[in-house]
Amino acid sequence: MQQARLLRNTIILMRRDYTAAGALAILLFSFPAFALDVPANTELDIRLKTKISTQTAKSGDLIDAIVIAPVMVGNDFAIPAGAPVHGTVDKTTQPATASDRAVLVMKFTSIEING
Repeated sequence: MQQARLLRNTIILMRRDYTAAGALAILLFSFPAFALDVPANTELDIRLKTKISTQTAKSGDLIDAIVIAPVMVGNDFAIPAGAPVHGTVDKTTQPATASDRAVLVMKFTSIEING
């Protein structure tokens, strides 16, 4: 019984917090949003999430990555760490000889920020 009562109190507290959080969300979203311009050629530190190899990858294969270091514009976070990045394999080339290197070109086309 005591556990059930504690559980009931927790749920009631959660409902109160949820109502307060809902009011705060309405207040926050009533202010206009602002946009930050990230300069062209800004480098992003990313980590691939998709396993990829020059031996199996084909042009057009989908790839996913995440941003591992935030991008700042002035004192503001323009792109947060953890933001998903999406793209495709653009080109793969197998080495012709043992001294040549394989080539894997990826093209990232979109990034998700806050959503």
